[in-house]
Amino acid sequence: MNPGPDSPRSSGKLRTRMKEISGDHSLNAGKVAWFLVYNLLRGLRGYTSFIRTEYIYLPDPGGSTASPGRRQIDRFFLSELPRLLPLRELDVLDLGCGSGYLAGLLAQAGYRGNYLGLDLRINDTAASPPGDNLKVSFQAGDIGSFRTDRLFDLVVSVSTLEHLADDRTAVCKAGRLLKPGGLQVHVCPAFWALFLYLSHGWRQYNPGRLKYLFGSRDYRVYRLGGAFSFLLHLLFITVPFFLFRRQPAPRPRFYSGLAGLCNRLDRFAPFCSANYVVIKKKEPAPGAH
Repeated sequence: MNPGPDSPRSSGKLRTRMKEISGDHSLNAGKVAWFLVYNLLRGLRGYTSFIRTEYIYLPDPGGSTASPGRRQIDRFFLSELPRLLPLRELDVLDLGCGSGYLAGLLAQAGYRGNYLGLDLRINDTAASPPGDNLKVSFQAGDIGSFRTDRLFDLVVSVSTLEHLADDRTAVCKAGRLLKPGGLQVHVCPAFWALFLYLSHGWRQYNPGRLKYLFGSRDYRVYRLGGAFSFLLHLLFITVPFFLFRRQPAPRPRFYSGLAGLCNRLDRFAPFCSANYVVIKKKEPAPGAH
């Protein structure tokens, strides 16, 4: 596969790769400015490619003070994933699992089986979902060096790909670790997330980058969130953090109600989405049943 228009190796120029900076490290003001300018230009260039994306409206029941993006991601795994992957016993691999937060969502959605969380460091407060339906284990390591004889029904990453210097290797290996009929599910920041998270990770994602990672067909891309949720995050989280280096704690009932309202209004302004969800299925071998 040839590198896509957003590939670090685009046009065969290795110097493009030299320009990419990780916002996960401490950066001086000059490097922060370069990160923002470079990712702004790269994001705009990536829109010269075209892929079909679908806005998905996920009703928000409220009651949470999490960011709008986190609330939308949670609703996706609770209500939409079961439509794509029927509730049954699964073997799950979570890339960049952190505390294993996703295991609780999968158990809450009704999945059972085995969950393996992979991360560079295992969090001491790693979570276990309620009940015994989902057996949870963790392993320290990265996807590049990960070795196993197991295959999985679901290989998932949530806000992980942007923290990997080589996200293409991760996606390719995730595909090889799937059982026939299994799903890759990757949640990653869209172009507009640059204005919300600023210097964060290596990159945001755009049509050109998604083509580079997943090819030109045989996958689906959902957009989570819209213009009103974008503005809520910008005004209540990004701007206060930028000005005061901390996020003021909003009044829970006020913020939760406002976030729910913005979520409903997003249906009328389904742009400026902060996150993509990419779904790619591994087709069964010809003749398999």
